[in-house]
Amino acid sequence: MINEKLVGDTDLGIMTFGFSTSTAGRCLLRRGRALKWILPTTLFVTLVGPYISSVADARIPAKPAKPASYVCPIDLEKLAGRLKALPRRERELIKLYMEAARRDVLKVTDGCYPDKGFREHCRNLAERAKGAAVLSSFAAYWPEDFRKYCRREAQAMVREVAFAHRQKPNFGYEWQAAYWAAEAAIAAWFMWDELDADLQQAVARMVVYQADRFIGVKPKMNYQGNTQAETVSWNSTVCTLAVNMMPGHPHNADWDKAAKIYLYNTFATPTDASSESIGDDDKPVKEWIVGANIYDDFALENHNQFHIDYIFACYRFHIQGAALYWLTGRNLPHAFRHHARDMYDQLMLRCMNHDGFFVYVSDNDWQRYHNWTESTVLHAYMALMERHQLAPVLEERALRKAVDYWRSFPPGFSYHNQYCCGKAWTSRIADAVLLHITCPHPRVVGLPRAEVEKELRGTFEVKSAKLLTHYADDGSFRSYFWGRGRWPVRFVAPKDDSWMVLPVGLNYRGSIKDKPILHQGNAHWDRGRDWFWAVREQASGGVAEAFISLPIQMVIYMERIPAARLTKTDHIENAIAVEKAHRTFAIHFDGGRAVYEVGQSDWKRDDGGDDPKLGGNWVNLQDRIGYVVANVNDNLKHQIILPKTGIRDALRIHSSVSNDADHNLCIVTCPNQNHETTAKIASKIRVFASDAVTSCVISNYVVAVNFSPQKAQVVLHNINDAALIELDPWRVGVWRAGKKLF
Repeated sequence: MINEKLVGDTDLGIMTFGFSTSTAGRCLLRRGRALKWILPTTLFVTLVGPYISSVADARIPAKPAKPASYVCPIDLEKLAGRLKALPRRERELIKLYMEAARRDVLKVTDGCYPDKGFREHCRNLAERAKGAAVLSSFAAYWPEDFRKYCRREAQAMVREVAFAHRQKPNFGYEWQAAYWAAEAAIAAWFMWDELDADLQQAVARMVVYQADRFIGVKPKMNYQGNTQAETVSWNSTVCTLAVNMMPGHPHNADWDKAAKIYLYNTFATPTDASSESIGDDDKPVKEWIVGANIYDDFALENHNQFHIDYIFACYRFHIQGAALYWLTGRNLPHAFRHHARDMYDQLMLRCMNHDGFFVYVSDNDWQRYHNWTESTVLHAYMALMERHQLAPVLEERALRKAVDYWRSFPPGFSYHNQYCCGKAWTSRIADAVLLHITCPHPRVVGLPRAEVEKELRGTFEVKSAKLLTHYADDGSFRSYFWGRGRWPVRFVAPKDDSWMVLPVGLNYRGSIKDKPILHQGNAHWDRGRDWFWAVREQASGGVAEAFISLPIQMVIYMERIPAARLTKTDHIENAIAVEKAHRTFAIHFDGGRAVYEVGQSDWKRDDGGDDPKLGGNWVNLQDRIGYVVANVNDNLKHQIILPKTGIRDALRIHSSVSNDADHNLCIVTCPNQNHETTAKIASKIRVFASDAVTSCVISNYVVAVNFSPQKAQVVLHNINDAALIELDPWRVGVWRAGKKLF
């Protein structure tokens, strides 16, 4: 029975976990928590009457009350009950998330790694506070004294952010202010009862101020070169928060509309402008769309290149918003689903390795190759929102692999890019935990693992990005990117421990005095179900390369430079980016093994050598992936050189050349093969070259490339020396025992 007044700080007794899904004022309320309402009496009764035992002497303020009075506090006890009621398998996943988060929570490296300036400092505090506040709300996983410490520290961070916003609206940086404010306010919301009245008002005013900025404002859009998608996405955050945090606020309907507009336009394509599909509020999608931010094949460009990191930037704020709707029991707007699954199915899953981690195949400028947290959370989002049957399997696979890596980090270890690489990012982990706890329907049962692998296998092409990828039958991942960007990127990763090799622009390509022999050029390519190839040639000069992903456990790179383009003193370097991060790292070579331990200044070689140069024509990393190098007619003119010690460097191949003969080099990559197998392949490889064709012979396979604009003859060496096969211009041919595969 409630006998308090509905004037000032009014107490309401709410009898359910949240308002019914049919009402507009849904929120999680703690029984007896103060709330001020400005709604007309009749509307108020319509919205909340069924859930109130009784209200005595009810009066409605004539003027809007202070913003904090509209905040519906979260019932953490009810939330804990939801967590306890989850199936055992899901609770085990949350336990892993919580273990991972504790590793980095509250560290300065947890959020955006701050610059010296004020702006990045506020962003860093907001992200750290959110992760600490949300995750410390659950008592089952962290010690009580540590939870209290997290909440004290998070409160201090929220206070600093909120008061900074009070002193300087938008933090003096309007571009990202909305999502900094939202992250800090979510942290505050999960500690609302513990905040003093002044801080509550500062947080509430910050949310209202930021959400009001987007009422009636069209998002800025662009999809060619530099998308606005990530800005549109993060501007949705404070609207999705305000709608759920303050359901009784007079601006709520306006925030709701603004949130939907920004959500729809995050993944808007050019063809959406004419879409008649019915979306939210019974309006066709085209009426929500104001422009385009991605191509029709779902490729996204930023900084003038295909850019997966900015796709993550879009998803991460949608994920956060969806968790808030489920938290308060509201129906999820259709806007969240606009192209979310399309992007996942048709792009992200095609840029993913066997660990379930998405691969930055285009050598993006963030160098963020270890997106372990965000990959895992995206799988969780698709499993829970879209009930995608691949996603729960991939979430668990990626999470367990990431936790395994984090457990093996030495004390104090971090990657050189502390913002981007390898960390358990607690703000994102908080989103995943909330998704699992608040999802209104059971988590979908995933497909059997064999079926998942079957669905992932094959090749894929993103035409607008000029990208080919191949998830091979053996679980290795291969890709070739030659679209807009700094450099084309050639990449091969093994099924296991794929963190060892990085998709960077220097991979495989030849360079002379640090300048690539081939940068921009004409491209020719083709693909089948289990193979692809790409040939690039300079418009003039005869310099060319080929990258061939085979159906077998081999990928072949070939390059050709006419003698006329060389001098007698030229040396060509080919390199493959390698990471020697958090575990003992071994490189096998012809004649021995070199071992690196984290923090060592030198390699330890069991052959007694101390020179970085290695003998022979092959190396193998960790018994996971091998590389075999061959020149024309087995003439040994190259030297393999160990990477420098430290976290990241490159395995290098130096070739001495002259203007007496063309340069024809072949690098055979052998994923999922140990050093004994690599050595056997190296003993059998031969390379041949004619005026136009370079051929690589391995056992009973012949791989030939016609590096010319005319048809050319291929000799099937080692199979039938008398056989001459005609090959079309700029094309690759592969034969096995005389039978053409493609």
